[in-house]
Amino acid sequence: MPKRNATPTAAYTVRLTADDKAWLEATSQRTNVPVPTLLVWAIRALQQYAEAHNGTIPTPVDIRALWKQAEANAPQPVDPEHPDEEGLVAQPLPIGRSQVSRRKHKAG
Repeated sequence: MPKRNATPTAAYTVRLTADDKAWLEATSQRTNVPVPTLLVWAIRALQQYAEAHNGTIPTPVDIRALWKQAEANAPQPVDPEHPDEEGLVAQPLPIGRSQVSRRKHKAG
């Protein structure tokens, strides 16, 4: 029985190849995350990708290419033991928890 305050949902049938189904079930067991939850997360990730790219999704979707592109554009961690070519070493940002928290804090 659904929860009283739960967001309304709709059922949707998805057909997968045997390999995709086996991978999904193995991933579910390995991560201890139910298959439906993995599918919902994947859909939400695709929604976020589309929103970040003006509502477009390259088709067919090549997730590996998207990850490689994201990894290439991601900032690389800096090792304080080995400064970069300009001799700079990353320093921690001087921000407090109140600046990171999403909750509103009272001024003063």
